[in-house]
Amino acid sequence: MNTRSPAMDHTAASGFLRRRGNMMVRRRRRLQFLGRGLTRMTVLAVLALLAAWGVQRAHGWLVTTESLMVTRLEVVGTQHADAESVRALANSALHRNMLALDLDRIVEDVRRHPWIASAVVQRRLPDTLIIAVTERTPCALAVLRGKVLLLDTRGMAIDHYGPRFAGWSLPVFRGLDDLDTDTGYRQSRLAAAQLEVLRAQHPDFFARLTEVDLSNSEFTLLSFEGGEEHVRVLPDDWTRNLDEYRALRGTMFEQYERIRHVDLRWNGRVVATPMDGNAG
Repeated sequence: MNTRSPAMDHTAASGFLRRRGNMMVRRRRRLQFLGRGLTRMTVLAVLALLAAWGVQRAHGWLVTTESLMVTRLEVVGTQHADAESVRALANSALHRNMLALDLDRIVEDVRRHPWIASAVVQRRLPDTLIIAVTERTPCALAVLRGKVLLLDTRGMAIDHYGPRFAGWSLPVFRGLDDLDTDTGYRQSRLAAAQLEVLRAQHPDFFARLTEVDLSNSEFTLLSFEGGEEHVRVLPDDWTRNLDEYRALRGTMFEQYERIRHVDLRWNGRVVATPMDGNAG
């Protein structure tokens, strides 16, 4: 049986046991490391606070300095609208710091102009706002209470018809005086939408269209050049049977000397009513 002396045990264990002096050194090093880490964190925190303070001060200066006050409003994109009247709607931005402005609010103000469909407002440092507008598209005229109004593709009034629009050739909406306000607007909006469909799908009929009678809720009466061609269509579907009518039109006007109106409201049927009253 092998026996180990105490001296041998002490020698073997000495490789695993740390001296008290070594442990103290390691503890001091650990504390120094933690101290350096805390110092770095403190410095970084102070720098972050200083940066935030600097940004806040810089922002405060930028949104209050007179160097960035708006002194010019530049309107671009107008063709028919008066640029000065558009500019007047954005006058609240003048003499204010441009970085503190609510651009969406200015867009809302500009869109109150009857000609303006949409607008984009941009800053141009140091003192200018650029107001880029898109105008509404005129599609028809409307006779209402003795006045002639210019309508857009939504049936909304844009402007009074006057000499500066005299060269335009647009169909005229009639019969609105016979309707209450809500019904008149609904009929006008529906007719404007159908007019755009007619323009896109049947440009030959659109080019000859002169008047649109909206007084009857059951049908819309379209009148064409020459004043002797009147076609009844559904208020929400002007193009029904229009191709069939195009094919029969020549024969109809040869067969009947004068036609009171042609009715296209029924599927697959084109009904012509001559002046003597007998439908054919």
